[in-house]
Amino acid sequence: MIASNELCLAQKFVNDYTVDPILPEHFETEACERFLTAGITAHKWLCRAEESLHAAVEHGITPHDPTLDEAIEGLYRRWLAACERAESWIDANWDHGTNLEQLSELRACCDAVRARLEDRSWLKQSSKAVKEGFASEPW
Repeated sequence: MIASNELCLAQKFVNDYTVDPILPEHFETEACERFLTAGITAHKWLCRAEESLHAAVEHGITPHDPTLDEAIEGLYRRWLAACERAESWIDANWDHGTNLEQLSELRACCDAVRARLEDRSWLKQSSKAVKEGFASEPW
């Protein structure tokens, strides 16, 4: 398996965001902003890694490796689980008079990942149906 620098960095930032959450026990704007920044940064590196790997395959630099697709999907799922916990925590603890500058950006990232994972799920089901003879082409 060939791992790109972008994938290694994405894994590092996803780990930073998911393994040791920096959300405080009680709401603190500064700590919350740091957590939002960590999530946004991890998302950006994850998207960059995926784009880089797909471009490398498309341009014949490296052969397609399904284990890399699975690794990226796993990172997206881990990232999204942490994001959903963060959204729940913020909703429960946020003083709405306090401005969280990056909350809307993180929520947009969450929505994009949810849509990506849903599309990926349909693609897997479609490919499986074709492979098993239940469909003649992907849906």
